[in-house]
Amino acid sequence: MCLFYGKIQFYIGRKTSIILAYLTIGLIGFLLIFFTSIQIIIIIVILLGLSTFLSFPALFSFVSEATHKTVEGKTFGYIFTIQLGVGTVLLFLSGVLADIFGIWIPICIISGCWFICYNIAFFKP
Repeated sequence: MCLFYGKIQFYIGRKTSIILAYLTIGLIGFLLIFFTSIQIIIIIVILLGLSTFLSFPALFSFVSEATHKTVEGKTFGYIFTIQLGVGTVLLFLSGVLADIFGIWIPICIISGCWFICYNIAFFKP
């Protein structure tokens, strides 16, 4: 898989791969609203995982280029802590929102957040 990812990076570049990954995550996440078949949901979740996998190496290479070698480890630690912490809080909030408004509301909100990330990445020079 790493060799495949390296070829993608070579042809389309890091920024484009991040933009495409976020766009794919947003679109696929939005599809979760409409499909209720467990077979299709499993396929959608696998595609979400693959899209997320495609965005991480490019993001981490940006961080390694943007930070000084002495604080690079600390910066990666912050990124992983923020990812896990925000993920935990969002899981709790998703459960609360699903109990109050219905199961599809958290999925709509998450898809909207991914589209916002896509637009930030796409329109930032």
